[in-house]
Amino acid sequence: NNKRLFGENFMYRVWIGKRESDILTCEYFDFSITFYGSNKTRNISFCQENRLVSNYGPEFTRFVLKNIGVKIKEHGTNCEFHFYNSIFAYKLCEINPSLKRYFVSLNSQSSINFLRHKTLSRLWLSNDINTPAFAALSLSECTINNLTKKFGKFKEFVIQKNCSGGGTGTYLLNDVSEKDIHKQLPNDQLYLVSPYYTGYKDYSCHIIVDSSAFVILAISKQTIINDRNNLIYHGNQYCNPNDIESKKILLTANLLAKKLQAIGYRGICGADFIMNDKEAILIELNPRYLGSSFAINYALQKNSLPSLFEISKICFQNKLNSLDLNKISNVHLSIANNCYFYNDNDITALKKMLTQPNVIIYDDGCLSATTFDYNAYICRALILL
Repeated sequence: NNKRLFGENFMYRVWIGKRESDILTCEYFDFSITFYGSNKTRNISFCQENRLVSNYGPEFTRFVLKNIGVKIKEHGTNCEFHFYNSIFAYKLCEINPSLKRYFVSLNSQSSINFLRHKTLSRLWLSNDINTPAFAALSLSECTINNLTKKFGKFKEFVIQKNCSGGGTGTYLLNDVSEKDIHKQLPNDQLYLVSPYYTGYKDYSCHIIVDSSAFVILAISKQTIINDRNNLIYHGNQYCNPNDIESKKILLTANLLAKKLQAIGYRGICGADFIMNDKEAILIELNPRYLGSSFAINYALQKNSLPSLFEISKICFQNKLNSLDLNKISNVHLSIANNCYFYNDNDITALKKMLTQPNVIIYDDGCLSATTFDYNAYICRALILL
């Protein structure tokens, strides 16, 4: 590993997140503590024989705290921890405040909380940026009759929990799904509700900022699958930077970067869009790494450029301008990435993928599993186009 960056002393770097594969496309970390992983030399994983749907519940929290303690005992003050999602770092700090000194690249808890809150962030962003029509509604108000009156001609609507990721809290409501969705969701919360824009495609990008500079990385088209009325992320294919889609989204992403700078945000943030031939519409921000970050890191490493983890840490030193931002922003990704979950369709697709050339599979320990929950994560793939 490259242990020295801008005069940095030797540090033992530990990754904490959902998947070990998040860090396997670069050489930056010494160890990882993950929900899914190989559980081999440089990884310890929570989910092993029984393949569970990922959650950051009490058992996983205790597992992470225990293993953080082991690493601090081994490496002391030379130990630093990086997080896929900083909100989990703050959850651990609430249990043990003394850990914060070892956690790096953390934005303020208040900024993370409002950026990840889908209604509050949409309200803020809509002042300057094109967003969907929306309303904050209770579950009892989320009926087709009520929503049609409110939004007009639309026949389908997107209902979102205010704090969720990867589509796990995002539902498509229509005449057929209304009753089922009402059974799944608690009625004591408010939900962000928008019309479903038929004919629009899903896109995303990574935005990285410090106090005086920012860089927008490769824009991609997302694969979103409707699984039992739940709109779930399944992968990305990267766009040519000269395509009209890339250029339109880049304009909005530049505005977003400046807004993030203005609130003191540092490091990496994801942005999701929908788009048709005429316009790009911002859906949400994700103040964390993304499910596609490992693919970006693959391309950065191939071009001898620093990983997202290194770039993000540099942002907290306000040294982003010390990098060749032009090279970073112009890395062209002739790859796609897919994410597979346990159900019949994806098992079939996975078997086909394993026989194809130019496919790199990251199994994250699934080969050692003996039982699988429905919709538990299996593995992910990079497809070299």
